[in-house]
Amino acid sequence: MPDALLSKPVKPDAEAFLRCIRREGTPERVHYIELFLDVEVQQAVCDRFGLIADLDPGDPWFWQKRE
Repeated sequence: MPDALLSKPVKPDAEAFLRCIRREGTPERVHYIELFLDVEVQQAVCDRFGLIADLDPGDPWFWQKRE
């Protein structure tokens, strides 16, 4: 009987997730998401889109502004 919990395959459903966060009805399941980005991912995004080009790394508030 313990295998019954894993018997239904779970596929990502972006539309159901968006409905869930917009509070449009009751979701059929729990959606798992990552709430934080790793520093390496943040840096890659900043580099790719030039998001921190105008920020001074010597600024004491650099990391807060970068977020």
